[in-house]
Amino acid sequence: MNSQELWVHVYGRLKSCKSISTTQLKQLHSFLIKTRPLPLKYPNLISSPPSPPHKHKHKYSHSTHILSFLNHLEKPDLCLSLYNAIIQGLPSNPTTKTASLFQLFELLGHMLANGILPDHYTVPSVLKACAQSRALREGQQIHAYAIKTGLVLSNVYVNNTLMRVYAVCGVIKWVRMVFDESPQRDLVSWTTLIQGYVKMGFPREGVEAFFGMCDAEMRADEMTLVIVLSACSKLGDLSLGKKISGYIYDNGVCRDVFIGNALVDMYLKCGDADFARKVFNEIPVKNVVSWNSMISGLAHQGKFKEALDVFQEMQRMGLEPDDVTLVGVLNSCANLGVLEMGEWVHAYVDRNQIEADGFIGNALVDIVEA
Repeated sequence: MNSQELWVHVYGRLKSCKSISTTQLKQLHSFLIKTRPLPLKYPNLISSPPSPPHKHKHKYSHSTHILSFLNHLEKPDLCLSLYNAIIQGLPSNPTTKTASLFQLFELLGHMLANGILPDHYTVPSVLKACAQSRALREGQQIHAYAIKTGLVLSNVYVNNTLMRVYAVCGVIKWVRMVFDESPQRDLVSWTTLIQGYVKMGFPREGVEAFFGMCDAEMRADEMTLVIVLSACSKLGDLSLGKKISGYIYDNGVCRDVFIGNALVDMYLKCGDADFARKVFNEIPVKNVVSWNSMISGLAHQGKFKEALDVFQEMQRMGLEPDDVTLVGVLNSCANLGVLEMGEWVHAYVDRNQIEADGFIGNALVDIVEA
């Protein structure tokens, strides 16, 4: 099998894998050893990759197999498409985030050692791992590389992923900086900026960014509007919330359960229980969050009897309450002195082996003391 045929076979196998397992790499590695027994070794040019904790060293055999696999390819076969296929196929394990990031930086070092430069497919994949691990320093390193190679100025996908890194790391000024310096912005750019402001405690700035998006003639989708409605809820600004509600109606945005829940939450937190109930009734298919929004929102307004009425309606519909539901119900029982309902909730907690700690535990204490 010549070099070209080998490449077609190996790359075809890689493309067919949804994720690259150690077993699959071993199989390909064995094949390469048989067909090309003399491995080529190249130095690693990454001087300071993220270091894995000592206790997790046994989890790095996956990247060892990848590098060993790559070292058995002749230099012409080490092309950018192959590296991107491997990087994008690396499994993402939430329990070993640091390990995954370490693997990626090892692969980047191997790429650079072979004179292969990461592109607009490679960089976002690495930035996603940085965001998942909240690895600010490594994200900054990739940002510097993207600036040097012009990817920041030329690719909106790279910019959006970079904004995401800074957003999850809690550095809103850098989110704004990347956004302001981006020559191209799409809906994801605006949504990432808005979400960054709202999650970091700047709801007013998030709403202002939304109106800036409207001025730029960018149409919001359901996800963006849920975030903006949550900002209105945090502000308790009914007038502002009604403007966003008007935008939803005027632009024919699909009023799915997520939009419906966000509207209910906004109206309740802004003090309009009647309209919240109207929106709630219009939600075609309600989930537990829908009912929780009504129960908790009414309890927050001091409408404890109405909250219990909604809970009883939920029971008649055959929906199972969750922790949030039970806390709202217990708080309403405690404030009304309805011991019977409180005892029912207590029995429900015991029967379903729900841990009575945190909010549920405190609510149970309140009902006993009421």
